Amino acid sequence: MKILKKTKNFGVFLIFFLLTNISNSQFLSKSRYPYKYQNYEFTLKVEQLGTFYISSINVDLGDSEVINYISGNDIISKKRPGTFNQKDFLIYMNNKVYNTEAKWKSVLKELTTWLEKTKKGDPEKRKFILTMRNKRSGKIIFKIKGFNSWPYRVTLRSSSHPLPSIILCLAVENTEIIFE
Repeated sequence: MKILKKTKNFGVFLIFFLLTNISNSQFLSKSRYPYKYQNYEFTLKVEQLGTFYISSINVDLGDSEVINYISGNDIISKKRPGTFNQKDFLIYMNNKVYNTEAKWKSVLKELTTWLEKTKKGDPEKRKFILTMRNKRSGKIIFKIKGFNSWPYRVTLRSSSHPLPSIILCLAVENTEIIFE
């Protein structure tokens, strides 16, 4: 414990490693997160819907169960990866981009139409690409490709902007992460 107490800014260090979400809105808060992440932007390109600009995302990239097994007469237990569990994506649309009522309504209509098809028992499973890039250089940091995704909820949340934030909740069957 003495080592931990000597570490300067341990609270910030601990929070940084415990975070499970990537969020522009959190990165912009300099008092809470002193790191300069405001130079990044997120976009979501959904098959048949187009590209959406995102203010923040909450992604748990899933986990894999570990299976212990013993082979033949071996007395030593070995480990191998088992089932992969994919978590859901919570995606917050950027009100700074969808700042007019017409733009905001069109995004909401596209997403709720997709959701309604899912509710009727005919989920249109679509591919998507979630991209994080540097605002200044345009360089892509990473991409998350999602396969067989569909919405299970579209919500509105009040915000400091005159229009409420649109939150898209996606169920995803499989993902692939690409670092560039």
